[in-house]
Amino acid sequence: TAIIEAYRDFLAPVRFPFVVLNFEIEPALVDVNVHPSKREIRFSKEEALRQVLLDLIPTILSGTPLLAAAPLNKEGLNRNERSIVDEPQSLLETEVAYGQYSFDEIAQSQNIKPSLVFQAIGQMHGTYIVAVDEHGGFVLVDQHAAAERINYEKFKHLASINEYIISPIVPLIIDMKPSEDALVTPERLAVLKQTGVLLEPFGIHSYKVVEIPIWAKEFDERQYVEQLLDDVLHQDKFDPLKIRDEAIAMKSCKRSLKANQRLSIGEMQALIDKLLTCQHPYTCPHGRPTIVSFSKYDLEKMFKRTGF
Repeated sequence: TAIIEAYRDFLAPVRFPFVVLNFEIEPALVDVNVHPSKREIRFSKEEALRQVLLDLIPTILSGTPLLAAAPLNKEGLNRNERSIVDEPQSLLETEVAYGQYSFDEIAQSQNIKPSLVFQAIGQMHGTYIVAVDEHGGFVLVDQHAAAERINYEKFKHLASINEYIISPIVPLIIDMKPSEDALVTPERLAVLKQTGVLLEPFGIHSYKVVEIPIWAKEFDERQYVEQLLDDVLHQDKFDPLKIRDEAIAMKSCKRSLKANQRLSIGEMQALIDKLLTCQHPYTCPHGRPTIVSFSKYDLEKMFKRTGF
């Protein structure tokens, strides 16, 4: 589960990464007698190992160019043949990353993204930005997915640096169905409080929002609290930061630039430039690709100029 959690910002739902891990651990920290057939082992510092994976995997992926390459028909293009886009592509295809890391190296590591330069030249269907790259190829940028990523990282940053709690100026009352109210437990209310939202009972099947993070004013406060509450009530395992981030992702989606919205060249370029400053620019918060690339070689191959 730690691996899937670490890939959360990089893969769409129901997509699963293929990962091979090789650990070098002191034998004294490993219990091999947990299972009679030795199919399971137990680490004495499982939580520390889990945190290493949560820190290490995003660090490696953030420093790796994860541009989704456009899938091309291997048989080439003829008038009577199939379309260039043959099958829905896997979201992320990248080279295998190898390396040895210690706890200290992980703590000191910094995300370094490759330097990319894209120049916007147009827009397709009011949805996809067309931009040329410095190597003679071009990319398509999903403007909604790009705006989602930009807003998501912006609001996550605000949440991380500004933990001030305020009381809503206008009283905020959340009404619930009896079936929903039955799911409200002290444990779930405590999880909400860890996200900065404090609720108190207010009549029958209603709750008053007593405290809310100051940065949440960037959103519709009611919708934000309702989103958090919905996530908490329908989960068995509670991770306050994960719940908060999922709510931020949902609100970022609703606040982002939409498809079928015409942009000027300047607006397109500004969006691309902002996207490339993100920590994880290649996917939206839900794991969909923001950029699909067509290399110069891809173009030459499509027009049969490569000799193959």
